[in-house]
Amino acid sequence: MTRLRVQTVDHAGAREIFPELSKVHAKCFPDDVPTDVEEESADEFFDRVTWLHEETEATWFLLREVTWTSEDEEIGALIGFACGYKYADSWYGAH
Repeated sequence: MTRLRVQTVDHAGAREIFPELSKVHAKCFPDDVPTDVEEESADEFFDRVTWLHEETEATWFLLREVTWTSEDEEIGALIGFACGYKYADSWYGAH
């Protein structure tokens, strides 16, 4: 059975999955993709998508497919995300 799961990661966790995250970002925000996106480094990507805020304070909410078998669950593909910043008693969504 396949379902969806939301994972949260901090900036270090987001950097660990940079290749996967940048591909999904390009699909979600096609007008925000540089022409040489295949050549973009992790530093360039995170500078671009968190330019207005401090990257280290970002929380990334990842939407993943999850497949359950009788014995285990398998975390699958990243299919969407949101990037947010906590402000006082609320959240600001950056992407």
